[in-house]
Order: sequence, then C-alpha cells, then structure tokens
Amino acid sequence: MKLILLFLLMFSIVSCAKQNEDKMKVKTIGQITGEWQWLSTCGGIVENCVYASDTNYAVIDFGSNGKFVELHNGTVYMEADYRIIKVNETSGRLRFTGQKYESTVSIVNNKLEIGRGELVDTYKKIN
Repeated sequence: MKLILLFLLMFSIVSCAKQNEDKMKVKTIGQITGEWQWLSTCGGIVENCVYASDTNYAVIDFGSNGKFVELHNGTVYMEADYRIIKVNETSGRLRFTGQKYESTVSIVNNKLEIGRGELVDTYKKIN
C-alpha cells in the first residue's frame, strides 16, 4: 500500500510540473505578454556571448496594458510604453513610445530573442 501511495505522489508531482511547463510554452508573438528572464546576449564584431549569473541578471515584463519594464540586477533599467508590430506569427518589431529605433523580436525554440543592433538578447518566459 505504501508503494502505491508513493507512486501516486511521485506521479502527481511530475504531472503538476509538466502542466506548469506547458503554460510557459511560447510559439507566437501574440504570447509575448508576461515576464521573461534574460539568459544571454550574443553577437557583436567578435560574436561573443555574455550569460546570466547570480550576480548579473535581468527580467523584462511586457504588460498587457502596453507597459514595458526592464530590471537589471533588481533595479529598474527602463520603463516605457511599447507596441509590437507583427511581421508574422513568430517575429515582429518592438517599438517604444518616444524612441526612434526599433528592435526585432522573434520566438525561436520557445525563447524570446530581441535584436538590439548587432546584439541578440535571449529570454525564457517565467510568468
């Protein structure tokens, strides 16, 4: 009996983890709303990469109300109104109110890529 209860407990934990993982699957630009954790920035002349760590991290929030907030190491780095200009189901352009430049945005392998000039920031959805 204890073995059956242990099996049921393990199955329910795995099942709950799988359900939470499925909620974070992102396949289209239309699913960009929410919080994203920075994973890396790659590119530049030498094609170098910088990765997130315990002391170097960032989170961005695309609010459903058109508000964008970017935090670096827990401190607000940028706040702005934003809009996404959709190119197709998986890519578009990110435009901030009052700024002249645009960034490219793409969903690639369940991750968000934001192109900022020669650099590409990669994020995973956390909420």
